[in-house]
This record gives sequence, C-alpha cells and structure tokens, in this order.
Amino acid sequence: MKIQQVPWENFSEEEIHLLLSEFLEDEGHKVYNLHKIQRSEERGSDLIVEKNSSKIAIAVKLRPENKDRAQLLDLSRRGEQEKWYIYIKDPTPRFREDMTFENIKFLPKKELNEYLFNLNPYRYISLLLDNQALSYLLMKIRRRLIEFNIEAEGNKGSPACVDKDSLNILWRLKDDTVAFNKIFGFIQTMFEHIEDKEPKIEDDIITLEGFLRGMQSMIEYCQNIFEFLNEFYDKNKNFTHHVIQETKIRSHWLVIFGRFKLYIPAHVEKIIEESKKEEEKLNAMLNDLPAEISPYDKNNILHAITVYSREVFAFMYSVEAFIDDLFSYGTFGKHSAHVLKEEPEDFIPFMNDEN
Repeated sequence: MKIQQVPWENFSEEEIHLLLSEFLEDEGHKVYNLHKIQRSEERGSDLIVEKNSSKIAIAVKLRPENKDRAQLLDLSRRGEQEKWYIYIKDPTPRFREDMTFENIKFLPKKELNEYLFNLNPYRYISLLLDNQALSYLLMKIRRRLIEFNIEAEGNKGSPACVDKDSLNILWRLKDDTVAFNKIFGFIQTMFEHIEDKEPKIEDDIITLEGFLRGMQSMIEYCQNIFEFLNEFYDKNKNFTHHVIQETKIRSHWLVIFGRFKLYIPAHVEKIIEESKKEEEKLNAMLNDLPAEISPYDKNNILHAITVYSREVFAFMYSVEAFIDDLFSYGTFGKHSAHVLKEEPEDFIPFMNDEN
C-alpha cells in the first residue's frame, strides 16, 4: 500500500519534536521533550518516550552532517532499551560512515512516515492534508487578511463608492470564493454521510488519492483569490480599512483569526499550545457530564477528510462574507446583512402557501 509522504523537510527540527510527541502521546506514551525543557540532559537524545516499563531515546535531524557524529555517539551510549535516529534528508557521506551502531534504529523520512501512518492513520492523514500546496495557499490568504487588519488598526479609513475596475475585481473574488466554499461544503456533506462505514484502509486510501488530486485542481482558484485580494487592497486601502473597522465585530473575523488552524511549518508550536488549552477547558466541561464520549476511531481516515473539508468550507465562507461587505459598503454604504434586510417590498423570496 502506497501513501503520500508528509513533507517533514518543510518543518524545523523543533516542530518535528512537537509533532512526534503528539502522535506518541495519542497512543498513551509519556514524552519528555529534552530539547525543549532540559537541553543539558540531552546526551544525544531530543525526546524520551516512556510506556509501561519501556523507554525509547529519539534523536531527530533534518540532514545529518559531519558535525552531528558526536551526537550519534552520545545516543549510542544512552541506557534506554531502544534508541532511534530519525533523519529527513540523506546524510552527508562522512556521517553515513558512522551509521554502523547496531543498538540504534535508523529511520529515514519514508520509514518514519510508514511508522506514523501505521501508528495512527487518522492523525497522519490530517497532517498530510494540512501540508498540501492548497493548504499553504489558504494559510497565505489568512495571513494576508490578518495583515489587512493590523494595518487598519488606528486607521478609520474612509467610506467610498468603489470604481468600476474595483467592482469587477470584487465580482471575480465573489465568483471564486463562492465556487470554492460550495465545492468544499459539498465534499464535507458527502463524507459526513459515508465516514461512519467500517474503515477499510486500503479502499479508503484510494478515496484519499482522489481527494488529493481534487485539491490540486483547486489551487488555481486559491491563487486567484490571493492575487485579487491584493489587487483590490492596493487600489482601495483606505476604503478597505473603513470596512474592516465597521465589521470587525462580525463572526467571520473570528473564524479567520482563530478557528482556521492548519498544522503547517511556522505555526505548529502555537497551534499545539492553543489546542492543549482548549482541550483542558473541554475536559473540565466534560467532567460535569454523566455520559462518556467515545474516542475517535484512529483508523477512520475518511473522517480526516470530513474535518479538513469542514474547516476549509468555514474559512472560505468567512472570506466570502468579507468580500460581500466590501461590495455592500462600496455600493450601498452598509454591510451585507443590512442590504439583504432591505429588499424592495414587492420582492418576496418565500411565498406562504395558504391553500
């Protein structure tokens, strides 16, 4: 069975430590991140993993070089029952000469991915989906919208009727965001209705491959949205700042700022810290409930697609709401919710059948 590879080379070593800890803690292991909490005690190891009476010392390197040979020797001298050396890129020739320790298990990127997929298919596929080109583009859009907000701080901007060229940009943005969120809304609904079937990993991997190919076809939409947002903003900065100030209490900004989170490089540590805090709050709430909630099925990789599609749908729906506000303020001077409430009296979208 062939699975796509998580691109670990895009992450820092510190982020890999954190993500490995997430996988292993899910399986009931205790993980001590020596690299983060006690570097003086590393002695060749970045992580110490414990379960029952067994211990594993793990070292992680993106690309082992000659200068890392001392760490390898230190790892070999540790007293844990197992010692793993994980590396993502091919080592230098000088380092490879020392990869002869029989008491160390060497795991290159491909073997690491196979191990993690077998350990927890759901978590592996979730991480894989988060690290597709489409996901990186979505987070790029999110970052740009946050930058718009930062630049709008303390700047009330000015209301205006936008020109014809700007309206054409907004229409194109509206078309692309609507198409995008409707596609992912459809996918979410479809997978919500089929994910409860008995997981069959080999069959579900085929479905996953189809979904990943579909994600590739959405890249052009996503790139267009990013470029058109920038083009409109460059032409209408003061107006955009005005709209942001007028609408910053609306719920779509909450989704854009806080609820859309993907485990991509440079975001891992913050997301994990926030997730742990949210988990603590949730556990405190659940303690007051009499019924137990069943844990997720880690073999259900279709559920990973459902969750990803739901997050993307909610995010792009929120981007669409921002586009609607830009259009409504640029045309009517009010945000979109007010415009929808003020339809002409003779326009009745829903007719009551009194017969």
